[in-house]
Amino acid sequence: MSWETSLGIAVPSAVTLIATVLGFRLALKQEHVRFARGQRTDLYIDLLTSVRLDVQKVWQEVHDPPRTESASRPELTDAEHALRARVDLYASTPVREMYDTFISWRVRGYQNVQERDFHLTEMAALAGRMRELLRVEVGIEARNRV
Repeated sequence: MSWETSLGIAVPSAVTLIATVLGFRLALKQEHVRFARGQRTDLYIDLLTSVRLDVQKVWQEVHDPPRTESASRPELTDAEHALRARVDLYASTPVREMYDTFISWRVRGYQNVQERDFHLTEMAALAGRMRELLRVEVGIEARNRV
């Protein structure tokens, strides 16, 4: 076998091997991006569900106050701490900041009716802004809307 024949076999084989490796790495990277995007989308659905439930609880307290006075709002449950961990892992910085603000308002107590009503209005407004931001981040709305 001649040197030229060996080169004629080795070069295409090496090119094929390199192309295969690069193609696999690209496919792996794309799959990782798809996985992260799916995790973020699932997180944002859970986050919106939690936020909506919190706003609904506060509205219910406004319209049907509890019979006994409580000194403070309930603390976060284990499920809410798990959601918070997922927010830390997958959410963008603006979403994390909005969720931190929302949770701080959720666990804050209020002294009088005016403070409670202001608190509820601010929670509902933040929930709306968060919903709009999540629609942009998931790709449902155009980025320039928010």
